[in-house]
Amino acid sequence: MRKIAISLTLVVILLFGIVAVNASQKDPSSAGAWIGSALRDILSSNERTLDSSESPDRIVGTILGEEIEAKDLEVRAKLFELAGSDNPLEDAWDSMKVQAYEKQFAEEHNIYPTEKEIIEFTEKQRALVESTPDGKAYSKAVIEAAGMTEDEYWNDYKIRKESPAHLTSIKVAEYLETNNLPELDKEKIKEKVKAEITDEKIKEKF
Repeated sequence: MRKIAISLTLVVILLFGIVAVNASQKDPSSAGAWIGSALRDILSSNERTLDSSESPDRIVGTILGEEIEAKDLEVRAKLFELAGSDNPLEDAWDSMKVQAYEKQFAEEHNIYPTEKEIIEFTEKQRALVESTPDGKAYSKAVIEAAGMTEDEYWNDYKIRKESPAHLTSIKVAEYLETNNLPELDKEKIKEKVKAEITDEKIKEKF
């Protein structure tokens, strides 16, 4: 697996891969605290509402047979918002289209990561993030602001919500390179995959 060089003064490893963040906008600790707070607020909102139309677990759309929950789309949109997107919800939805397409591609070509691969990838990702002062500051801020323990974040949340898509994207790219195939055209994927957000309430938030 090719090594991914990461400088957290320029990029932040986020919930769906990597989103570029201008270092002048937020230092690692501030970015981590911002993300962690958003994560905590979104995931804990289920405890504060009895209205199913406000539940973070509600389905807001379907992409290639994959039901998308409000909390996952909202967290993704918050990350694009942090990165300076002018349309974070649309960008988040488009990124989920690409993610769903990559997952489908990986399954069809028998390269979708196993549970063991996902765990090993997460352990390597953690070691990489914590290998620099900025990385340590960022991850510490995320975990504290999200109200999680390190074990909950790295050994549960990352493994369930982040690493599978991130590793799938890497394995798809490696498969294409190994077989001398062109890279996936993400812009064409966004146009080809016909899926719309069906929930109006989440649109109102952005």
